[in-house]
Amino acid sequence: MGKKRAKGKNIQADDEFQDILEPVCKHIRKGLEQGHVKKALLNVEWNICQDCKTDNQRQDKSEEEADESPSIWLCLKCGHRGCGRNSQEQHALKHYTTPRSEPHCLVLSLDNWSVWCYSCDNEVPYNSSNRLGQLVDYVRKQACVDTPKNKEFENKKVEKENQNEQEKEKKENVIKEDNSSNTSEAVTVKGLSNLGNTCFFNAVMQNLSQTPVLRELLKEVKMPGTTVNIEPPEFSTEPLVIKLEQPGPLTLAMCQFLSEMQETKKGTVTPKELFAQVCKKAIRFKGYQQQDSQELLRYLLDGMRAEEIQVRRESSCLYLDLAIAVNT
Repeated sequence: MGKKRAKGKNIQADDEFQDILEPVCKHIRKGLEQGHVKKALLNVEWNICQDCKTDNQRQDKSEEEADESPSIWLCLKCGHRGCGRNSQEQHALKHYTTPRSEPHCLVLSLDNWSVWCYSCDNEVPYNSSNRLGQLVDYVRKQACVDTPKNKEFENKKVEKENQNEQEKEKKENVIKEDNSSNTSEAVTVKGLSNLGNTCFFNAVMQNLSQTPVLRELLKEVKMPGTTVNIEPPEFSTEPLVIKLEQPGPLTLAMCQFLSEMQETKKGTVTPKELFAQVCKKAIRFKGYQQQDSQELLRYLLDGMRAEEIQVRRESSCLYLDLAIAVNT
């Protein structure tokens, strides 16, 4: 009897182990096509919906609507780039609902690199499948690669970023010393209004509001119209003056939240705008249901990082155009 019971336990353990190994989404095998995606990513505009561009709808939008551009989702079956379901046209969703012989249900967010399955109506962790993980990594690398005309600027940009990292480390050390000697400047703890079952969100925000280094770094976020002098290489003659692009909506909402936590006289702060921006980056948090705090923090930081990369990319392109104009 003892041997039979042990054998039954082993079978149950093997079944549980098989459940762990199986992908969480059953559409991964038929929903991916690396060859088609790679061909579609040649000379693309990453932040523009290809259907909106074809219909010339972006030209009809007001400047305010153009600033709040919708999130772009990449079909992992064919490489189609469509605007998300939060946009007016929902081209990514329409692309999925178009009848086809094979499903086009897996899409990749080009804002925060999350994968969504329309058929499952749920997010798919891309580390659950080697094929999916490899394709996501490939797309991320392609999105970070500059076009051929920008390759000449790549080495100079890397050197400049290394210098900025060194200066950043020095500033962080100074900030830590100032915080250790000026403990009286700590932010008073304030309450956060519960927007639903958002205790997980409030817990993360309370910790971030008490992070001095983060507050100091976000104070350095430049507002639109701020000019920056860029020292050119030795072969150039004059310094270049460019205007920084406006930070993304999630970054601005985070700055506003920390400012309210530090300066407002109210005992309670309502982080509605910040939570709304987080939901735009990761729709899984919509519905005001209880979620994991660690997941929220990851999406928040990834979203702010993606916005920072976008601002850098636009500023770099502007710098390159100015450099070409100066040399010619």
